Amino acid sequence: MNRRKFINNSVKACVSTFFLDQLTQSSFAQSTLMKAIMASCTDNILVIVQLAGGNDGLNTIIPLDQYSKALALPNSSGGRSNILLPETKVLTLSGLSNTAFHPSMSGLRDLYNSGSMSFVQGCGYPNPDFSHFRSTDIWMTGSDSNQFLKTGWIGRELEESYPGFPAGFPSAQYPDPLAIQLGSIVSLAFEASTTSTALAVTDLSQDYELLNSFGDAIDNTRSGENLAYLRGVAVDTDKYNSRILAAAKAQSTNISKLYGTEAEIKDNPLAMQLQGAARLIKGGLTTRVYMASMSGFDTHAAQTESDTTKGTHATLLDKVSKAISGFQDDLVKMGVNKKVTGMVFSEFGRRVNSNGSLGSDHGASMPVMLFGTELAGGMYGTNPNLKPGSVILDNVPMQHDFRSVYYSLLKDWFCLSEAQLSNVFGGKSYPYLSLFKAGAVGINEDDLFASNRTNALADLYPNPAEDTAKLVFTTSGGDVNIELLDATGTPMRTVINKNISAGKHTIGIEKENLKSGLYLVKMRNGSFQETKKLVFR
Repeated sequence: MNRRKFINNSVKACVSTFFLDQLTQSSFAQSTLMKAIMASCTDNILVIVQLAGGNDGLNTIIPLDQYSKALALPNSSGGRSNILLPETKVLTLSGLSNTAFHPSMSGLRDLYNSGSMSFVQGCGYPNPDFSHFRSTDIWMTGSDSNQFLKTGWIGRELEESYPGFPAGFPSAQYPDPLAIQLGSIVSLAFEASTTSTALAVTDLSQDYELLNSFGDAIDNTRSGENLAYLRGVAVDTDKYNSRILAAAKAQSTNISKLYGTEAEIKDNPLAMQLQGAARLIKGGLTTRVYMASMSGFDTHAAQTESDTTKGTHATLLDKVSKAISGFQDDLVKMGVNKKVTGMVFSEFGRRVNSNGSLGSDHGASMPVMLFGTELAGGMYGTNPNLKPGSVILDNVPMQHDFRSVYYSLLKDWFCLSEAQLSNVFGGKSYPYLSLFKAGAVGINEDDLFASNRTNALADLYPNPAEDTAKLVFTTSGGDVNIELLDATGTPMRTVINKNISAGKHTIGIEKENLKSGLYLVKMRNGSFQETKKLVFR
């Protein structure tokens, strides 16, 4: 068994739970996402919140103009009168006369009314699957309903700019994990082609001593080789561990009171996760993507009580509202709010028609919520048309493909170029949503060609490449030398060495007789030098 095969077959299965209740090494790769942030989006951070189980979007963001058309009808007539919220109790929203929030979401209502929250109506995908497992996989991978991907949308993005990881990581340049799962199990969203690209963090208060603590020697056998690899993973994890704990200690307390009382916080796993994220961000950790989650949204029964403002769903939304509003308040008071945007999603919504158990069954599309001070705010799309018989199987009709939200976030908040977006989304593009305030986001990499940064290795794709990789570079003009080096820095081939006019250029780099593996592309233009990694499969 070679090391790559061992990693594929074994490490992905056990590494994410290797260190019990502490830190889990999956792997990290510097991404185009991260490169773009560092080049033109400074240090923007994305926080993803998953509401696991299938959140009832119709009782979360309520279309008031649909009460008489469908919602207020009895269950036997295709409505949901037995779980419908009283119109007099819902929370009104600034500028939206026909749309309201659940009464338990006062914290999110305040965020929306202050311009620090928005939501995208009717998010889903064609030919929806109502299985929790399959639909979750689709949202995590960004696949079509009939497509089975083994990599996640964040994992593909992260892998693109850090080919060859984990060799050489962490490093002086990249000392921190680039992605963190707040919890014990790393999401499929972070899966890359050979391994996961996220670190699971469950406890910021304990430091397990891993270095120099193994004791026994390693046998010179195949199993010994595998054990040595796992111990190497442990050592790398310990390096990240010290960075994470240092950041947590640098900001050892949270500031906001909006999370609730101490007892409420202990009973709110999402609040505890987001409190930890706020501390790590303020503590100086340079991690770019965080994911938190909360379960319990599969409300087939007892979604509400006879008083429909109470019950399981009301309790869940109260916890979500306090967790997110507290987190956002923490970010503002800590002075780091301008670099953080959050997204809240569930694997599907619920049916328009309620059931006889004061609950709702698996449905299709639902709203995706976004939060952050740099958002433009408001509602994207319209309230769903729920006239009985107008939708198949009483499902909320889809207005936006969920990948449009992913696409727009990566394009603007992480400043990915169109070529980079194409790599992440398998050559597909999705309708663009202008989610941010004018001037709140960085410069798209394509716009750098008109800026003062006139010398650059701007893009290298696809990466990894099978036969040919396209190299996009800009130059201020003059003699340009671009070489292909092996992983040790030994020159393998001159790609170009001639006088080139100023501007943007694209050339191909052929694999030809090269072995599969990691290579370096190095550009020199006068005193300017820059190097990018390239992997040939």
